[in-house]
Amino acid sequence: MRFVKNLKQKVKGGRLELETLTGDELHAGETHLYKSAQNAKYGKEIFVLRQTTTPTLAADKNMTFSHINTWNPYIDNEGLLRSRGQERPVDSQTRSE
Repeated sequence: MRFVKNLKQKVKGGRLELETLTGDELHAGETHLYKSAQNAKYGKEIFVLRQTTTPTLAADKNMTFSHINTWNPYIDNEGLLRSRGQERPVDSQTRSE
């Protein structure tokens, strides 16, 4: 992110930031990478979650095919795809020991 900012500053003739990256800059870069990877893999699901007022994809008839429905996905305040976990608890009889 700073690289792009520095390129813009260089074009304008402004001052470049050359110090060590801050924690906020590292977090912003990490969040950007996560969003990019999630959009590449789950772009349709993310689009539907952003468009709908229902809390889960399962409520949308067009997205019932998505295997992430069982994870109870949502979009957090940073725009990242997150999971609340399975909607139903796993039956202890079906788990392998």
